[in-house]
Amino acid sequence: MYHPCISGFVLTIDLIFTMKIISFHAVNFELRHQYYTSKRGETLDNQNYPIRYPHNLCVKNFLYFLAAPTLCYQPAYPRNPRFRRAFFFKRLFELASAIVMAYFAVEQFATPTVKNSIQHLDEFNFLGLLERILKLSPSSLYIWLLGFYAIFHSFFNAVAECLRFGDRQFYHDWWNATSLDEYWRLWNAPVHQWLKRHCYIPMRVKGYSPIQAQLVIFGLSAFFHEYLVSIPTHTIQGWAFMAMLLQVPLIAVTRQYLKWFPGSSFGNYFFWVTLCVFGQPMCIILYYRAWIKTQSL
Repeated sequence: MYHPCISGFVLTIDLIFTMKIISFHAVNFELRHQYYTSKRGETLDNQNYPIRYPHNLCVKNFLYFLAAPTLCYQPAYPRNPRFRRAFFFKRLFELASAIVMAYFAVEQFATPTVKNSIQHLDEFNFLGLLERILKLSPSSLYIWLLGFYAIFHSFFNAVAECLRFGDRQFYHDWWNATSLDEYWRLWNAPVHQWLKRHCYIPMRVKGYSPIQAQLVIFGLSAFFHEYLVSIPTHTIQGWAFMAMLLQVPLIAVTRQYLKWFPGSSFGNYFFWVTLCVFGQPMCIILYYRAWIKTQSL
């Protein structure tokens, strides 16, 4: 039986491998150019890696990169000296516990609230819809936090431990973000590093301004957010795309406010309210309604 969550998972894996292959090609293209333009066949950048180009071009190196919890390729990564069995099984226990608790929260709290909100949305009962959004926001926030912890902390660390992968900086303290743009830089370190390395820096090198490069990155992120939601639900609504682009003027407003009041905590409050209290629940309700409409056809 078709389920949008399974489809979303498969599309996410496909997108991850696409980003990895792009990074693999881009980095080896640069190393190849450096290798043939250098008099000694090697450069300072290439000397920084224990494995030098072209010796990194082998199946073992490529498969390790595909399995590693990173999106940015380099010929070699820092490695831990040994596999820590206790650490690995602790991460697996956390992963299983978070998945069970998230599933319980979805079935017990989120699903009934979302189903009861459809009538208010169809009847344009905005007060009733607002009440449903506020009721959904605590459960959706807990589910999102459990999912974040399960993936970015437990799962990534478990995979990294199996591979003895040394770089464990999968996220930063995004909960202290003072603006929306700071949140996007902090919460998903692998994607942020990929966008910076393969989108932002190449555009800056070609002469684009920081604003232009940031707008392109936001547009790209908006497209793939919509892609990962619309395809599994078999409907193109554009809500995720518009929600991402709407953050651009909100970021500008927040930056201006922080210039006027540099030590204010309003930016962190604004981030939590717009993204977690209203943004996520509203998107869930809208896409669930669209999914229901496709099932009734």
